Amino acid sequence: MRILYSGSFLKEGLVKVGHTVFPFGMDKNVSVSQVISLKSYDPDIVLLEIWGTTQLPKDLHLCNHRIVAYCIDSCINEFFLKRLMLLFDDVFVDQISSVDVLRKNGIRAKWLPLCVSEGMFRGDQEKKHDVVFVGRLTEYRRKRLKLLSYLKDHCSLSRFENVSVAEMQDIFSESRIVLNENLFSGLTYRVLQGLASGSLVLTEDGGAGVGQHFKHGQHLACYTHDSVVNQIRKIKADPDYWEQVARQGQRLCRERHTSAARAAELITHLERRSAFNTRRDADQRQLAEAQAKYAQCQRFGGDYGDALKLAVPVAARSNATGVKSSEFIGTVYARNGKIDQAKRYLLRCIERQGGLFGAITLALMFLHHNDLESARRGFGIASRLTPIKYVDAKRALLAISESTGNCSEVYLVLAKLYYDMGIVFDPGFLKQYQEIYPEYALEFAKLAWAEEKTRDCLEMFMLCAKKMNLEHEVFDYLKESIAFGLADDHVIAYASEIAMRNYDFSQAKMIAEALRRSLR
Repeated sequence: MRILYSGSFLKEGLVKVGHTVFPFGMDKNVSVSQVISLKSYDPDIVLLEIWGTTQLPKDLHLCNHRIVAYCIDSCINEFFLKRLMLLFDDVFVDQISSVDVLRKNGIRAKWLPLCVSEGMFRGDQEKKHDVVFVGRLTEYRRKRLKLLSYLKDHCSLSRFENVSVAEMQDIFSESRIVLNENLFSGLTYRVLQGLASGSLVLTEDGGAGVGQHFKHGQHLACYTHDSVVNQIRKIKADPDYWEQVARQGQRLCRERHTSAARAAELITHLERRSAFNTRRDADQRQLAEAQAKYAQCQRFGGDYGDALKLAVPVAARSNATGVKSSEFIGTVYARNGKIDQAKRYLLRCIERQGGLFGAITLALMFLHHNDLESARRGFGIASRLTPIKYVDAKRALLAISESTGNCSEVYLVLAKLYYDMGIVFDPGFLKQYQEIYPEYALEFAKLAWAEEKTRDCLEMFMLCAKKMNLEHEVFDYLKESIAFGLADDHVIAYASEIAMRNYDFSQAKMIAEALRRSLR
């Protein structure tokens, strides 16, 4: 098979199993079709590895070749993959949880875990470190900070950062235990790197997909917040047994998790059947590319002009995609303070008897500018456009359209509507600005809390956290609710559990004291 390829994980393997690979680097100013034409390639497929920060090529929606995506760190990039993957014929994701998420958005995807190159494997080395961790410490990674701080009091822990991959593999191979802490639940690259080094991997228990490939006590070791210290002690107490576990883990990694093994798996799927997904029409593909590129700008910063250029021609269409494009453009303009342009596009989608989210954005825009009468009319329109199955939200929006416009009430009603519609939050979507035109239930709940701290807001935080595993995003709000005396026993106990799971044992103790006081 002849493959036009941009990426790193599968190149070695594709060549090794006998395929012709044309490597190229993606450039936002150059289309895939231009690359093929300029280089005189004639590929059977175009294979792109997609990260959150990947610079997407120009006019991807115009590519006529069979186009395949391999999504890396997929579960923290779903905020834009849900749009972008509408452009691809075949979709592979490195995290199993993303398969279901994409399916709910009309995209069929196949789980293809990450892999290691042959150069990552190491032989037996003299052990210079007991427990080693390689990785950065940032304010956002509070669980990591607390875990490492806790372990320093109980074992000999060495930490490294800013090392090359080769240096990291050497460090791992010279360590008795390779500690892994996950940003998200999954079979991560670090687990495979540790296994390839030949040392024992100690990773968090319950990682999605880990158990399908590796077993605790057979290939690696697992820990929880209340077992990590004891697990390290067990390993030290029986080094021969755990060295055998490490060897078995490395053996299995070499047999089934190399670049060659993974490339063969991917090609088998592609040769076995036609494309996973039916191609969307031209307008849908063009709008999907616009939305994906804009979402990247929201998350990582950058110029959203290219996204608007893609969306504007679609907005002129007199079809459902045209309505969605007008809604999208109007919201982008609203977020950037271009009120007149926002009104024009948002009104256009409403006039076409569509655009619930456009009506909500328009009403919010009037509310933010203290035009309460227009805001009420906007929420009235939103009520009419809300599907009948969300009857409580329809009634609540209608009530808002007849009220004085309490912002906290408005935000909470919208939070409940979005929650009921399943639009809760996409983990990893950390925007570069304060969002006042939310697209998720959690964002509306945060705005409501900022206006007025109520038990209803607190309940919405709890619902969002449990629905989408958003403990990290809501923990500070739970602590704040305890300080303000709003939290009941259930909330206090939940906050204490979160602190424990994040290795913040002193915080958990303080919260537990608050619970004891509430029970007196």
